[in-house]
Amino acid sequence: RGILSANRMIPGPSIQVCENDKVVIDVENHMEGMEVTLHWHGIWQRGSQYYDGVPFVTQCPIQQGNTF
Repeated sequence: RGILSANRMIPGPSIQVCENDKVVIDVENHMEGMEVTLHWHGIWQRGSQYYDGVPFVTQCPIQQGNTF
């Protein structure tokens, strides 16, 4: 059975930044036949729930072979 990892780490690495830093995250979906979404922990989304991980509710999933 396959597993999902980030940078070959389980759990994936923490992203640690200082307040007011600007961060760009690119997600590449290389999973065959699967769509993915993002769910952030520890980020205040300024009154918005967009991109909070629920496919077709708060965002469209990232299709196989695409980058978001």
